[in-house]
Amino acid sequence: MSAIKRLLVGLSICLGVAAVSVPTGVNAYKRWRDARERRLFHGPRERAWNDPLERSRAWRQRQGPRTPELTARWLAIAQEEARKWSHLTPVQGLSWVNLGPTDARFQYDGALYPQVDSGRVTGIAVNPASADTVYIATAGGGIWKTFNFSASPPRWLPITETLGNLAIGALAMDPQAPETLYAGLGDPFEVPGGQLVKTVDGGASWSAPVALAGAYDQDGSPFPVQALSFRSLAVDPINPDIVLAGTDVGLFRSTDAGQSFTLVDLPNADLPVAEAIWSIVHLGQVGGVSRWALSGVQAAAPGMLPPLAGTGDPTTPGDIWLSTDAGATWSSRKAAGRLPDVPTGRITLAAGTPSADPVPRTVIYAQAAADTEFSAAGYWRSTDSGDTFVDITGDGTVHNPTLPPDLEQSDCVDVYVAGGQSWYNAAIAVDPTNDAHVIIGGLSCGLRTLNGLADSPVWENISHALPPSGRGDTAHGRLPYVHSGWQKITIVRTGDSSLIIAGTNGGLFVSRDVFNPSPVSDQTVTWSDTNRGIVSHQFYSVASGDPATGDAFVAYGGLQDNGTRFRDTAAGAAPTTFNQVIGGDGIAATISRAPSDTVYWASTPYVPRYCDPDTSDCNRGESWSFDSPVVDGELACPFDFPPYFTSVADIRVTSTEPAVLHTTDQGVYRLIGDPSQRQSEGRVWQLLGDLTVTDGSGACSGELLHQIVMASQNVDGLYGATLSDGRFRVTANCPLAANPTTCTWQLSTPLGVDLDSSGSITPDESLSFSSGLDFPPGPTGSPAGLVYVASSSAPVTLAGAPVPEALGHLFLTVDGGATWQRLKGNGTGSDLPNVPIHVVRYDPGDATNATLYVGTDLGIYRTTDGGNTWQRFGSGMPMVQVTDLFISQSGALMRAATFGRGLWEIYPTATAPKGVPGTGDWDRNQQLDFVDLLSTANRLGTTPATSSAPLYDWNQDLTGTVNGIDDADLEQLLSRFGGRP
Repeated sequence: MSAIKRLLVGLSICLGVAAVSVPTGVNAYKRWRDARERRLFHGPRERAWNDPLERSRAWRQRQGPRTPELTARWLAIAQEEARKWSHLTPVQGLSWVNLGPTDARFQYDGALYPQVDSGRVTGIAVNPASADTVYIATAGGGIWKTFNFSASPPRWLPITETLGNLAIGALAMDPQAPETLYAGLGDPFEVPGGQLVKTVDGGASWSAPVALAGAYDQDGSPFPVQALSFRSLAVDPINPDIVLAGTDVGLFRSTDAGQSFTLVDLPNADLPVAEAIWSIVHLGQVGGVSRWALSGVQAAAPGMLPPLAGTGDPTTPGDIWLSTDAGATWSSRKAAGRLPDVPTGRITLAAGTPSADPVPRTVIYAQAAADTEFSAAGYWRSTDSGDTFVDITGDGTVHNPTLPPDLEQSDCVDVYVAGGQSWYNAAIAVDPTNDAHVIIGGLSCGLRTLNGLADSPVWENISHALPPSGRGDTAHGRLPYVHSGWQKITIVRTGDSSLIIAGTNGGLFVSRDVFNPSPVSDQTVTWSDTNRGIVSHQFYSVASGDPATGDAFVAYGGLQDNGTRFRDTAAGAAPTTFNQVIGGDGIAATISRAPSDTVYWASTPYVPRYCDPDTSDCNRGESWSFDSPVVDGELACPFDFPPYFTSVADIRVTSTEPAVLHTTDQGVYRLIGDPSQRQSEGRVWQLLGDLTVTDGSGACSGELLHQIVMASQNVDGLYGATLSDGRFRVTANCPLAANPTTCTWQLSTPLGVDLDSSGSITPDESLSFSSGLDFPPGPTGSPAGLVYVASSSAPVTLAGAPVPEALGHLFLTVDGGATWQRLKGNGTGSDLPNVPIHVVRYDPGDATNATLYVGTDLGIYRTTDGGNTWQRFGSGMPMVQVTDLFISQSGALMRAATFGRGLWEIYPTATAPKGVPGTGDWDRNQQLDFVDLLSTANRLGTTPATSSAPLYDWNQDLTGTVNGIDDADLEQLLSRFGGRP
């Protein structure tokens, strides 16, 4: 060891730097599903499906009514948990390691293409003094920052790991003080929030959350509202004390730099109603007072909330409002008759550069959705700062339409690129140096015009979501790749070119030649991604190999928007590289194995897919085949589409062949053996007993729909299923050798406990929204099936009140679900935080049944005494929603799926393949300083197996191929000392 290293180690020891811890019937459903696929993707069955509207509806059904009061309460719990566990030693010897994904060698969605995607982007902010400093907000992974955006690739770091809600709806920077940013918590489509946080040091620290609430005056009566999600944020460039926030319940305005907000009641064309805001754009200033335009949709009637995203109709029309007094008062363009006479819903705005005239004449462009928001209404333009708008859609012709590769319609044959998701995919921006240059993003394609000020602008396709499929081909050549689902566009002038940054459902894409004057017919527009290293993927599930079976490297899972990602097994691939082997929305994942065979399973919104690793290379999209039960000649309606409705489960108790469970509207199905060796689907899939549960209105609409299915790992024929009303069904007489028609299911009572000893369980003491169950690994008495644990993600009780601290979200039954016991803790200070639980697992390595793990909104917690006391498990995992857990047979390896921060593992050895490299920034202050050097030096020689302080910290593990801190990590830090992470 060098002298400087010895000195650093000695200093660190002396100073004590230590670790911180819809339609009815199966046939109708299939027709509707296939029609939707053609409408949204115009693709064959080999190309996977993605439907954000059904996903949002399923999320609300699955999660329940998450109110602003509840989200604020959970944020307060998160802050308390962060303080509590940062000052205590983490669970001994365990540190979480992030597996990524950080990269991909290829992606497959009916065709193969070499691209890298990350999670959905909801905001982009660029430092006006340095275009190398860029921030992005994501739908589930928080805010990420880079100091070297022009590098290839940039080095990204997360800066919101302990906020407690990583679903960011909007992001804005103070242009006068670029280190000051505002973030709105709450994604407009899924995870809610409703609070605003602020940083004045570039994200090194964040303020306490501020809730946005107010009341409309409607017919002389107050109508109180409180925000749940953000859609836009803006800081006044003339007076930065003024901040405008566009939310799901209206426009809020701050005059004290975000310390407090007041609801602004916008005027309406008809009745006085509430509004939901989509876009806010600055129009310049007159006399030092800013002018603004904003867009939104109104509620259907007084006393009603505005419509949720994607649920608009003609009674909730879109409008554009103008302000000439810095946002204090507004006028309606619809009421003034200054908008095109076209029924609209969501409207997305972009403004050009204000003129230097005493009264600015700023150009505004608008991307308008139809009133139902499932199709586009066209494009508008104003050349007088929004006073009047004209329709510039023309006949809808696009200069270079894509060509149909077969008899079906192609993707981008006209200018209506938002397609059937106009409420969801909408992005527009204007070149700051030329008001005639406009770029628009939609579902599958992006558009540009170089003559937007003309009476009939010429629109041209400039990108496609899946060019290798042939659907991105035009008569002039193939369009370049940009992921589907455009959400945000930012344009920055750098030197003599315009840097276009597009945020999509698949991350960030960059171009410098979108507005080059050469015609698109020459196919000169190029795009590149900057997603390597951004771990913002929203996983629903994780499937994993096991050290006991010799395939611990194997890991894969289903992701929102980004398919099924499989850890790259090719020689030389980084262990954080995950390739997309199935496109669309990925949902469930599991591995079924037996001594004779192993089968990998994954599910999409259609049906389960499988791959046999003994006969196929599963690190290839072509290797994954369809398989599903067939009922009366039709596919049984699958419930593996909605988030968290994990529909496949491994059955390990088998002597000869692998087996798997799958849920549909018909009940729970079982498949025994390798499906590639069985041709008759009707014979392969066994319906386990009579468990059809619909409410009489047809398939896919039942009240007791199966959501998550589990199999005991040591009792043959013991299975359980969660139901959508908060109850559970368990069968204990369904062994593999039995006639499946004889399997019987026992229905539990709703989760609840008689808290006040009144002799009955009232709605205030009972929960709905069951989220998971598991069977104990050790002896549980007889008969089997009487003992199991169950969790709930319910935000409120059946009476609609917040879940009491005394009740919690985790329960044990010892009588088959007739009664429940709380497992929240014994009240001595080490209880589970009272937040939703999404998954519960016994430790299979503990035959005493005393060790349990739960995945919550804030990470993972563990008990080793049967639920009496709990600890936050491990160190290093951010406060993020955990959606799935895998625990190896010995209990030594655990992998976790998170909804926004990728996959994580705890593996207490130094021989595991290395995860995401750390930044070296131990105190997360975005500077590599002396404290970071001391921290790294103090940990030389530590691994995830280290059991005494200072413990291994993955963020100090900068380089190498295994998880361990050594001289190479210290050398790396020394080489960058004094710089940025």
